[in-house]
Amino acid sequence: MLSSFLRRRLLWPKALGLWCAAVTVAAAAGSYVVVSATATDGYERQDESGALRPESYIISKGTHFGHTRDAQDADEQFNLVLQALAPALAEQEYWPANGIENADLLIVVHWGETEVYEDPVGDYLAESYNDALAEYMANADEAGNADPGRLNELKRMEGMSQQLAAQSRRENAELLGFQRSLEKEEQRYFASVDEQTMKAELAENRYFVVLMAWDYAALRQKQPAKLMWVTRMSVRAPGNRFVETVPALMRQGGPLFGRQSDDLVRRRESIDSRNAEVEIGDTEVVEEAADETRSAPAP
Repeated sequence: MLSSFLRRRLLWPKALGLWCAAVTVAAAAGSYVVVSATATDGYERQDESGALRPESYIISKGTHFGHTRDAQDADEQFNLVLQALAPALAEQEYWPANGIENADLLIVVHWGETEVYEDPVGDYLAESYNDALAEYMANADEAGNADPGRLNELKRMEGMSQQLAAQSRRENAELLGFQRSLEKEEQRYFASVDEQTMKAELAENRYFVVLMAWDYAALRQKQPAKLMWVTRMSVRAPGNRFVETVPALMRQGGPLFGRQSDDLVRRRESIDSRNAEVEIGDTEVVEEAADETRSAPAP
């Protein structure tokens, strides 16, 4: 289940905008793209011959997270996502609906950059610990005892800072789809390489795109919202730009659209701004009121 924080921000956009786009993207610094993919039990894409069963979709603009490190504003970033998303969906036999009333899926797109907790008192605590320890020793009696009040206060501050950092890491792990794999690794007696890798990735800003595909036929019939599949793609932000990373996210995430993967998929990608090109096609925006989707259950 999503935390209340993410439930409020991630499920549905404030105003539902349905998008269809004609796009072409080409992109050519190596970074690891991490993909988390889940699908509802019973969601089956293959027909009797084993081929993928085509499904139609409309796209809704979801939530933008974080600031805009690059020059693009949030809308420009969303358009970049659309450019790379359409061909990636087509490769998996997902096609734009020829009308809203005919769509099989409503794909809500969330994107942006994670924010990591930056300890505002880290340096202060390091210096203060030394001063407090020196004061404690200077005031100690013959048995080595003194008032530990200052040391205890610093310990409490350190504990609070660690809790805030852990909370930030948990929220980002949930947002990016790391949570299940991280919790499994944390059950080990000693920290594994995988656990250390995930925590290092969560400790830095990451660009991400999250796709949440809902059964749109059920929504049209006023039935409870049903989440069919979720794909979460992310890559480190330091050293990269959003415009360059989105095509890489789709290359690695695309093959997992509509599929279940019990573990994170991590692959190295070449991201080079010198060879990145984006051709923007026409985008049609269709506004539709859909208040019933705002109270949809969390995945």
